[in-house]
Amino acid sequence: MSSHTINFINALIKIIESKCFIRDLSRPPYQEVVTLRSAVYALDFIIEKIKGKPALTREVLTPKLPQIITVLLDLVPLIPEKVIPLLHKLLINNSTTFRPFGTKFEKQLLNLLHDDENFEKFDAELMGYIMKSLVLLSFSLARTNANEVWRQKVVQLILEIKSVVTIYSHFLNTEDDQDLTSYLEMLPKLPENPDDLQTIFKPLSIDVNDTPFDFLKINRRIRVLTSLLAEYIQTSTTLTVKIPLGYLVTIGETFVGFNLRFSTIKRDIRDTSLRSTIAYSVADLNKIGAEFLSLLPFIFKGDIIPHMNSVFSSLDTVIPVERINGKITVDSRKVIENEELMFELLETTKNYLELVDNFTDLSTLNKIIDASLILSKPRVPRLPDQNNNENNGQSGLSKKKSKKGNVSFSDLLSHQHLFIEKPTDKKMTILRRFFKTLLGRTHLSNSKQTEILRFAILDAVANSKNLKDGFIDDSNRDIGELLETAMLYPGFNEASISVLPIISSLIGKNNILASVLTCPRFPVLPKKAKYAFQGVEEMEDDDGNVAADSKGAQLEVNENVKRVIDEVTDGQKEQQELALKKRKVETVEQDDDQFKSAPVTTAVNAPVPTATVVVEETLEGKVENVIPVDDTEPVEIPVTIDEGDDDSDVGSDFEIPVIDIGDDDDDEMEE
Repeated sequence: MSSHTINFINALIKIIESKCFIRDLSRPPYQEVVTLRSAVYALDFIIEKIKGKPALTREVLTPKLPQIITVLLDLVPLIPEKVIPLLHKLLINNSTTFRPFGTKFEKQLLNLLHDDENFEKFDAELMGYIMKSLVLLSFSLARTNANEVWRQKVVQLILEIKSVVTIYSHFLNTEDDQDLTSYLEMLPKLPENPDDLQTIFKPLSIDVNDTPFDFLKINRRIRVLTSLLAEYIQTSTTLTVKIPLGYLVTIGETFVGFNLRFSTIKRDIRDTSLRSTIAYSVADLNKIGAEFLSLLPFIFKGDIIPHMNSVFSSLDTVIPVERINGKITVDSRKVIENEELMFELLETTKNYLELVDNFTDLSTLNKIIDASLILSKPRVPRLPDQNNNENNGQSGLSKKKSKKGNVSFSDLLSHQHLFIEKPTDKKMTILRRFFKTLLGRTHLSNSKQTEILRFAILDAVANSKNLKDGFIDDSNRDIGELLETAMLYPGFNEASISVLPIISSLIGKNNILASVLTCPRFPVLPKKAKYAFQGVEEMEDDDGNVAADSKGAQLEVNENVKRVIDEVTDGQKEQQELALKKRKVETVEQDDDQFKSAPVTTAVNAPVPTATVVVEETLEGKVENVIPVDDTEPVEIPVTIDEGDDDSDVGSDFEIPVIDIGDDDDDEMEE
């Protein structure tokens, strides 16, 4: 088909250039739009197949590229989801040919964003292509000093972000927060003349008197600019550029540093709806900052480690707290109300902890850990009358409302289990990964360690069907990895509790790690060969074949075995004689007149001596390390014992006559 490729491209260009004769681009017919999408898809398919073929690229594609780019740019407002990815691909692979069309493409993209008003209307994939194309257009088409152009664009973008953030100073007392003021001072200084500031978008126009929701334009603009800045540091280039890492960290800490506890709303703002909108805007700004900080560890890896403590301190200030009986604790109610922000903080903390193997300073993580434990527990919806009781005290009106509330929430009181709220699957995944990182990389206290282990066990029991008896795959990877980490890191304190038996009962059947911990594998023992008295037994290898030893080696082994057996036999004979003597004294019965003795027959456990030889085969066929051991069962040998002064008569059949021995007193009387 390569000979007909030029005809296909010409036909597709004609279809795209005609726009299927659509007259009203604001409301195009569905059939014509589908035809245009199919034509762009076919053109993308052909260009992809031509890639890497020099003859087709030189003769077919390169001459048609200017015409292809021109017709595609006209379709950006109509079908951006198909056209922008193809233009982005052409911009990367054919930047020289694309240079005359760079300015027009940039204007089309900015018009598509329409001063950030359409930012949230596009899906994430299309928005990513838009941001990447804007970044490439800003410096890749420069003829000289492209790396300097890149840095200037980044600094200008940081200045534009700072100019938008300073709008909060008109509504908040930002000068009261010294940390926030220091963050803003670390960023590049704004020019004295606002006209000298080169911005991507037009200046914001906010009128809170018309509608309080107009204040949220600040968040939308900051989110667009932050996404564009993230693409600058993520887009791969062939240039060697200097990245202002300190500015990037400061921007994230500035967004996270906005806190109504330290920067209060100005008193002249009395509209309740506006104050609520400002509070929501500040919380959303914290979330934008956490998302931006969470991105930095994946890009800069170990270079971001020196900023870890500073980042954790900034995240710690976001956790809401309350004072109860003079003690500052995490406010569980506000944590649940700002659940999305809290989970974003957990994700950010996890990404930074994964950069190190051990993190011991938990002073900046205690509040975040407490918040994660609050979010991990199932909860019942909060009764609205509780707020009234707290505010109004024990007045008669509050009592009446409380009584009425009990009636309206009778289902909640009688069927509480039906109203229990649990984290979603996505949030549970974040909690499991966060707890896994804590167990493996920090030194937790006993109370927190126990609560995390309890969560891991209960979560595994609730998802026992998904565990698949220890087979870990994509569906249960986070659950299995949390259980494995709990086995490997039971704790660093003496009072730590191991949950190995419980976890092994859950995933021990097919999980390799649980099997190793419960049944350790030891090194293979050395080979042993047993020999009888008569000679050397034949040694067999693993396959059951008799080892062919030389006669000299066998004789040497026989001599060593006999020598060892003789030594063992002599030692056992001595022990046997001592035992017989002791038994002789114990078995003699004393009579009033005389001692009467008779031959005593007893059974003595006399084990048959054997020898176990540890054989180590060498190249010369020598056998070493002959070790005598007792491997046989005791054998009862009947022994006949006769009294006598001579030890040599022991065991003989000679009978000694009875000797009458009188007492000393009787002898004196006879005398």
